[in-house]
Amino acid sequence: MNISDKTAHCVKDTGGPLISSWLRRFGTSPGCDDDGEDIQAYASNSAKAYKSLQPSRIMIHGRVLALSAFVALAAASPTQLELGSDNAYCIVASGNQDGAPVVIQDCSTAAYDNRAWNISALPDRFPKGPEPIAVFGNKCLDVTNGNKVDGTKLQIWTCDSLNTNQQWILTTDNTFMSVNSTKCIDLTDGSKTNGNQLQIWECDGRNTNQRFFGVTAQGTAHSVYVEAGFIPGSTAERPVMVATSNADGAPVALATHNNFTGLYPGGNQTWFMQDFPGSGPITTYDGSKCLDVTNGNDANGQKVQIWSCVEGSTNQQWMKTPSGSSIQWVGHNKCLDITDGKQVPGTELQIWDCDENNFNQIFVPFQN
Repeated sequence: MNISDKTAHCVKDTGGPLISSWLRRFGTSPGCDDDGEDIQAYASNSAKAYKSLQPSRIMIHGRVLALSAFVALAAASPTQLELGSDNAYCIVASGNQDGAPVVIQDCSTAAYDNRAWNISALPDRFPKGPEPIAVFGNKCLDVTNGNKVDGTKLQIWTCDSLNTNQQWILTTDNTFMSVNSTKCIDLTDGSKTNGNQLQIWECDGRNTNQRFFGVTAQGTAHSVYVEAGFIPGSTAERPVMVATSNADGAPVALATHNNFTGLYPGGNQTWFMQDFPGSGPITTYDGSKCLDVTNGNDANGQKVQIWSCVEGSTNQQWMKTPSGSSIQWVGHNKCLDITDGKQVPGTELQIWDCDENNFNQIFVPFQN
């Protein structure tokens, strides 16, 4: 179904009150069956809502709808390089500076920018390349000092099209061979410990330490506003999440969508956040400030704040929960929460134990 198609489709709510809340704004009508609340949604005016939903949460005519078709872009997406023997682990650049080690890391804890590699094409029946494997736009996967012997570690370095240390042949057995050598990217000692720096080693297509599969990197950051909370039966416009100012330590609170400056003259309702299942910072003020857990305190009721973004700060790492309905602090069973359930402008936000059934933890991003 193309998003320009104006044909009505019956969308059945399979995820509790959340889906109906999200789609109510795009129009409803009596549904197709008697199982739960059915919603009539038009593809032509629902594109923004679909971007916020997860495929497992919506069914059309009884079948799970793969939402990627609605949001696919014509341009090739950055590639996530997953370990063939365990796709929970990815090749990750540990930093954005020359010489930063290239390591193995749990994909779910690695920031999108550090694991999204630009590769022109993956192999099918024939090898591809030689070509660079780039990250951060201008850094390339690099054999340290060009020393193409077993055990040489991998790093990133500023891309140079003439540098053969940065040229790779993508083979049909899913190994990545350094040009002018018989050495391939290799998981050092076969260890999946986060931060284990990758190396090159004599190529062997049977060696599971050398097999990596490319998939579209999940977790693209989007400019969004975030609606908060849910009140059953209410059709009132929901408040949005607002940074009350750009000063370090400023609270994060609720305000009226597009009318927040009366309450917070220096506030901002525009955020940049990752698609599920991506994780990373949630930024505002053009990326200079981040949503931050005050003092890194994980006690229930701890307020969140705005703070200058610090690369790698664990207080500033967030992800959507599996249902897509809540925003969770990475590494903790704590979710963004509306204090005391007061879903009104002026209420500050806090963290609390994650609970998918808690309406105070529903935060729905819509693209600007």
